[in-house]
Amino acid sequence: MKELRKILRELREDHDLKQETVANYLGIEQQSYSNYENGNRGIPVWVVIKLSDYYKVSTDYLLSAGSNCFDSPNLRNAYLNNITKPCRRSCFTSSSMRFPMQGP
Repeated sequence: MKELRKILRELREDHDLKQETVANYLGIEQQSYSNYENGNRGIPVWVVIKLSDYYKVSTDYLLSAGSNCFDSPNLRNAYLNNITKPCRRSCFTSSSMRFPMQGP
């Protein structure tokens, strides 16, 4: 699985863009963006979302979820454990949904 920073660099280079251009789009300094690509700084979620829109790719693609993600036993088991747990009514609160709860 490729690292996010490497995917971002490849996308930028494939589009013949400079780091400065992408940094301007994000509203950050070129050095900050350079730190993302070089692995010197963690990449915030908002950056991943904005860049997925900029490059017209999914966040799953950027995070490599579309390629062999579930081949990892740790990820697969965590996913399966999460979706197979019985859910009680308390799982669905009005704050986690966009519409109010109905019923008893």
